Amino acid sequence: MTRRSEISSLEWVFLLITLPLAVAFGVYGMPYIVSTLWGWFVVPLGVPALSVAHAFGLILFTTLFRFDLITKAKEDADKGTPIGNCVKTWVVFFGGGLVLGVGYIAKYWVGI
Repeated sequence: MTRRSEISSLEWVFLLITLPLAVAFGVYGMPYIVSTLWGWFVVPLGVPALSVAHAFGLILFTTLFRFDLITKAKEDADKGTPIGNCVKTWVVFFGGGLVLGVGYIAKYWVGI
């Protein structure tokens, strides 16, 4: 089976809707999750709270050490379809929510 080189109208609409949502989640969603988990598990140890802006910087900093994962993700994206790549973005979105939910349960398990 050959890969199509053209993107259909439906795929463009899907991309135009999903891309801003993915960018918004990357800029605010993940830092919010990191900031919340930091507040639940690190602040009780006496470390200052982490704002969403600082969490964003921390994510950027840690990304420097995960360059091989970024490279692999780009290689995988080149192999997939545009809709498949958007679905992967939504999996990341819900994965972050899952991490936050598990962290919320762990917070009460630890007794914080």
